[in-house]
Amino acid sequence: MQALQAAEAIASMAHKEQKYGTFPYIKHLGDVVAVLIRFGITDKDMLCAGWLHDSLEDTELTPLAIEATFGRRTLDLVQRVTNEPGKNRKERHEKTYPKIQASDDAITLKLADRIANTEASIDLRDGGKIKMYAKEYDGFREKLYKSGTHDAMWRHLDFLMGYGNNDPSERSQAW
Repeated sequence: MQALQAAEAIASMAHKEQKYGTFPYIKHLGDVVAVLIRFGITDKDMLCAGWLHDSLEDTELTPLAIEATFGRRTLDLVQRVTNEPGKNRKERHEKTYPKIQASDDAITLKLADRIANTEASIDLRDGGKIKMYAKEYDGFREKLYKSGTHDAMWRHLDFLMGYGNNDPSERSQAW
């Protein structure tokens, strides 16, 4: 538990000036960790990465600092979900998804992030964000879905995106 408390504290300090809508940014990070726990993820490195997943992208926190404090595996997860540079969101995702797809744990982390973002957008009635997530969802799913892996998370995200409770293996065959 010490590592999780440290990850939360470091993330809180690193994102201290940032907002998530009208909330302090730490709310989003806590939501991601809560999604991981809700879907049975209790691995320390995964939960630490949940707290830190946006830190390399959005703060001055360095890879060296993450690795020194939390270890190589946590750093690897954070680096995998950190967007690569690109001229727009689509290009960043095209460059980032292959490194996420190469790790089941990174897929889990990215799914938790997308679920937390989508649930927050629904709760806040942020129609613009929901439309953005819905527009890119098929590509997101096509790039990151693996049959038999993370199915409960995919079913939940499918439901949030308006696809009902379709079996993920059946949906993937339609693409």
